[in-house]
Amino acid sequence: MCSIFCNNLSVTDLYSLVCGHTFHIDCITPWINQVSCEIFVSAILKFKGGSCPRCRGVARLADLRRVYIEETANPVQEMTNETNSSNNKINVIVRDVYNDRKICIKDLDPKSTVAQLKHGVEQINGMPIEQQRIVRE
Repeated sequence: MCSIFCNNLSVTDLYSLVCGHTFHIDCITPWINQVSCEIFVSAILKFKGGSCPRCRGVARLADLRRVYIEETANPVQEMTNETNSSNNKINVIVRDVYNDRKICIKDLDPKSTVAQLKHGVEQINGMPIEQQRIVRE
């Protein structure tokens, strides 16, 4: 946040003073010039410079340094993308398993007899009817 005009700092016009505080170039330049004139005229200090708006440290236009910020990938966004990709893969697998089971049982009529159901299980799973038993829930 630019403490002169209370605006958010953008990464395109960021400048730093010797003290390390950062400001917009359009904000800090008039500030230093205004304070420099006041200091010079009032003869409090005999240097061409002003003060940092935050810490009141010495600030001169010649000391301004541009700050370059490289934008890096957002790790939270990367993790979100990976999670979404994994979720999509899981959804495909679940859908395929569901569809496979649906295909296997679609030929079975709910009104079928136990013998017919056991015969269907034998065909699908290869388990002989003699080894099958019915479990009631």
